[in-house]
Amino acid sequence: DKRFEPAPEELTKGISERYYLVGMADRKRYLSYPMLQRVFDDILAPPAHARRWVTEKRPYELWFSFLAVSPSYALAERFRSGTITEKEKAQIPEDFDIVLSVFEDLGPVRGMAFSDWWLRRGSEHMGFRGKEPHVELIARLESDEHRKDPRQVFASLNSFLWGNWSAAGEQDCILLALPTGMNKSDVIQQVSYYFDLGRHVSKPLVFEPPKYTLCRSRQDNESLSRYLKLLWTRCLIKKPLWSVGYLAGFSETYTKLIRSQLDAGHQPSADEKNRMKILTSRGLQRVFLIAENAARGRFPTYDAFPEAISAKDSGIYDVLNSERRWEQFPEWAAWRESLLAGAPLSQIR
Repeated sequence: DKRFEPAPEELTKGISERYYLVGMADRKRYLSYPMLQRVFDDILAPPAHARRWVTEKRPYELWFSFLAVSPSYALAERFRSGTITEKEKAQIPEDFDIVLSVFEDLGPVRGMAFSDWWLRRGSEHMGFRGKEPHVELIARLESDEHRKDPRQVFASLNSFLWGNWSAAGEQDCILLALPTGMNKSDVIQQVSYYFDLGRHVSKPLVFEPPKYTLCRSRQDNESLSRYLKLLWTRCLIKKPLWSVGYLAGFSETYTKLIRSQLDAGHQPSADEKNRMKILTSRGLQRVFLIAENAARGRFPTYDAFPEAISAKDSGIYDVLNSERRWEQFPEWAAWRESLLAGAPLSQIR
């Protein structure tokens, strides 16, 4: 059976010294050998001290999403690819050198999946360098007849302190005794209690911090997603702004009021429409301020600055629609389909 054919001698010779590398074609050819696959993965993967990681990817996924709708970042991509038009050149902001600098680091995002972009560009410039923190077994305490020498426990603890704990940036940890004879669900419940009791915000690594960091220590990912939802709804719906805000569910209060009116067969009052219109207009302005700040390496913030390109000046809605940009974001493509198939559209006039 060829599946169990011994690995060729020329491939395994000297493999323990980790000096022998084969071409990618050969690597694919010998994937059926688990031992060799582990060796190849070990060789090709970056060492622990060179890897970059983050405690939560969602904020960076949102950063990526806002980059994709930034007019300035789109100009930088066209400028670097040599496809920028004379009309677009007239839109270049005064601080374009900053945008180009960010683009050189983070690269193109149009048409890319976040996972691909994160591996190729994002993690290198946004992640911490070092070993990623993880739950680790330090020692086992056995019964009386097999009692562990305390010196061995201390040696294991010392190895952890000077090894993985140091490499992961000396994150706050809790040392617990877990009786293995207990019911598993009871153990999980009690561990959860102590975890919540001693939990702190993860400490950044004190060495080699990332080039691009988040503006806030705690991110409101839900609000940022709500702004993106408003944007993609506006790209789809060209009806009055109040209806865009309603369909996006941008304001929980006024969405409920308007829905109750529509469900009763009535149109919302002029006051309800006006208030939703104001909130929607402000929300769309913030969307592009967040995107324009993101293109300059600042995220998340909607602080205004004179160089920011507005949606009106850039015609970004037409660009996003013509390029079918929503297709690269599965969650917004699904939202678009549900909106098109839903009943609320037929209620608005």
